[in-house]
Amino acid sequence: MAVSLNTGGGKEVADLDPFERRLQILLKEWDHLQFHIGRLDTIAFNVRQWCVTVFTAFLGIAATLRRPEVILLGLVPVALFWLTDGLWKAVQKKFINRAWDVEQFIASEEFDRAVAEKSLVAFETPLMSVQFDKKRFISRVKDVLCAGLIPSVLLTYTTIIICCLISYFFLQFAF
Repeated sequence: MAVSLNTGGGKEVADLDPFERRLQILLKEWDHLQFHIGRLDTIAFNVRQWCVTVFTAFLGIAATLRRPEVILLGLVPVALFWLTDGLWKAVQKKFINRAWDVEQFIASEEFDRAVAEKSLVAFETPLMSVQFDKKRFISRVKDVLCAGLIPSVLLTYTTIIICCLISYFFLQFAF
């Protein structure tokens, strides 16, 4: 069974000469990477929304029960959301790195030469799946933890943790 990839111009990728086929695959890969970078941003935003929702629920429960220590339990899901956000950002970083490689190649003189010679053998495409099998478990965990320290991620969760601690002290003295 043959896989049919349409170039958008009515021609099937299989009908193209090898250079045109590789060029179309390269451009589709670049488009695919850009789409998924945006999609992963949306996922990270949703994770942060859920974190704020859960924090607010713990705050409401602590205030309703007049038990300030309940809000400290809210630190556990905040930490788990932080790790989840770091996981998605680590995956997104792989997509960003590959997109950067593709963009650098397209903007290079090497690409101009490849087009002039009608030969794209110098640049391997598609290559995204290889990115996910390169590292050992410990290295992957390190990537997730480092992604959790990206300024936008760090700012979000440290702000929530600070709000949690301020709320705890406020509720402690309010009751």
